[in-house]
Amino acid sequence: RILKFSIPALSIPLADPIMSFVDAVCVGQYASTLELAAIGPNLVIFNFINFTFSFLAIATTLSMSAALASQDRKTAGRIVSSSLQLALLSGVAIIAGAVAFSFPLLAATGAVPELLLVAQKYLLIRIWASPAVLATMVLQSGLLAQRDSFTCFLAVLLSAASNIAGDIFLIRFLGLGLEGAAWATLAGNYLALLLLVLLGYTRVGQRMRGTAVERLELGLIAVQACGPLFFVSACKNLCYLMLQSVATSFSTTTCAAHQAMWSVWTILSFCPTPLEQCAQ
Repeated sequence: RILKFSIPALSIPLADPIMSFVDAVCVGQYASTLELAAIGPNLVIFNFINFTFSFLAIATTLSMSAALASQDRKTAGRIVSSSLQLALLSGVAIIAGAVAFSFPLLAATGAVPELLLVAQKYLLIRIWASPAVLATMVLQSGLLAQRDSFTCFLAVLLSAASNIAGDIFLIRFLGLGLEGAAWATLAGNYLALLLLVLLGYTRVGQRMRGTAVERLELGLIAVQACGPLFFVSACKNLCYLMLQSVATSFSTTTCAAHQAMWSVWTILSFCPTPLEQCAQ
C-alpha cells in the first residue's frame, strides 16, 4: 500500500526540480556555457521560494486529512480554498518583489558580475509562474489527502513532457537560449495547474464555499499547526542557499559545472519525500 501511494507521489516533489533539470540539460546542450552558469543564481532564488512555501503543502495535507477522517467534506473543501487563496496571493507578492528588485536579488546570491544581466532575463520570465507553482503545491496536497497520487503523477508527467518539447523547440530551433528555457518552464507550470484542476478537482466535485473570514481562519489554523515543520524546512533551505550562493561566486565555467551536478543532486535529494508524505 505504501509503495502504491509513494511511487506516483514521487512526481510531486520532483516536479519543479525536473523542470529545472530539463532547463539545465537543454541550455547545456544547445546554448552557451555563460547561459548555463546563469541558471545558478536563479536556482538559488527559485529553490528558496519553493522550500520556504513548502509548509503550505504540508499544512493542507494534514488539515484536510483530519477533516476527511471526520467525514467533514465541507470543511475539507474550505481548507483547500483558503490554502489556495493564500498560495495565489503569495505568488503575486513574489512576482511584485522580484520584478521590482530583480537585479539586487541576483546580486545578493553572490553571482559574478558577468552572469547578472543574463540571469535577469531568465528571472523576469520564470518568476511569473510563482502563483501557478504555489497553487499546484496546494492542489497536489489536497489530492494526496484524499489518497489520490495518480492524478498528481499524470499532471506532472504531461507538464514535464511539454516542458521538454518547449525547451528543445525554443532553445535549439528558435535559438532563444536561456529565455526560451524560462518560457518553456513558465508554460509547463501553468499547464500542470490546469491539468490538476481539470483531472482532480472537477472530478471530485469539491465546492470551495465559505465566507472570507472562515477561509482566513482555516488558513491561519493550518499554518499555525505546521510551525515546527516550517522551521525544519527553513533550516534546510538555509543550508541549500549557502551552498548555491558560494558556487555562483566562482568563475563562469565552475558555476556552469556546478549546475550540471546540482540539477541531478536535487532530484535525488527529493526521492525520500513521498515516504514523509505517506507518514503524514
